[in-house]
Amino acid sequence: DMIAINMCAQNAAILITKIEDAFVVEPFELLAPNATVMGCQGSLIRQFPASATILGGDIGANTDFLATLGDLLAQLDTQSLPDFAAKARKAGQEHVEERDTTNPSLVTDMLRSWLLGYGSQAVSNVCIQKRSREHVRYNIGHRIAWHRSPLWLFLRVALRLILDRDDRLMNAEVSTFKSFMIFYLSSILDRATSGGFSSEHLHGISAKISRRVHKL
Repeated sequence: DMIAINMCAQNAAILITKIEDAFVVEPFELLAPNATVMGCQGSLIRQFPASATILGGDIGANTDFLATLGDLLAQLDTQSLPDFAAKARKAGQEHVEERDTTNPSLVTDMLRSWLLGYGSQAVSNVCIQKRSREHVRYNIGHRIAWHRSPLWLFLRVALRLILDRDDRLMNAEVSTFKSFMIFYLSSILDRATSGGFSSEHLHGISAKISRRVHKL
C-alpha cells in the first residue's frame, strides 16, 4: 500500500509505503534550482527519492503521532517560509527571488530528521534516475520564470516508483510504467486529432510516443 503526497508550498513530495507492519517515508525534491538547470550541459540527471526513513508498526498505530504528522504535512503543503525561498541581491539588499524554486529542505531535511527521532534510516528498495531536459526561461516583461510543471513531475515520479516496485515483486519483463505512458500519450493524441490542434502539436506528441516505444 502506497500514498504519494505533493507538498506544493515546499517544492517537494513524499511517498509513504506500508511494508508488513512498518511504514517507509521517502521525500524528494520536485523542481531543481535555476542555477543547477542553467549550469548543466545536456540532460539533468536526478535520483528519486532523496532518502528513506522506516517507522515501526507501533509508531504507525500511535494516534497522537499520526495527528501531529497530519497537522505538520498540512502546514507544509500550504505555508511557505521566506527563509527557504530563493534569494537575490538587488540594489545592495537581499530580496526573495520569485523566479527561482523553493528550497525543499523543510521536507527533505527537517521532516526527515523529525521522523528519524521515531524510526531509523532505511535503504529504498527501488530508486529511479531521470534524465530531464530542463529549461528556465525568462521572458521580458514577465516577473515569473517558466519552468516545467512540478505537478506533472510529481505524478510521473510517484507513479513510476509505485509501478517499478510492483514490477520487481512480479519479476515483470516489460516496464508497466513505460507501457502506461505510451497508452496515456496515445489517448491524448487520439483526442488531439479531433480537437483542432496544429500539425506541429500533433507531430510533437507523435515524436514523444515514438521515443517511448523505442525505449521499451
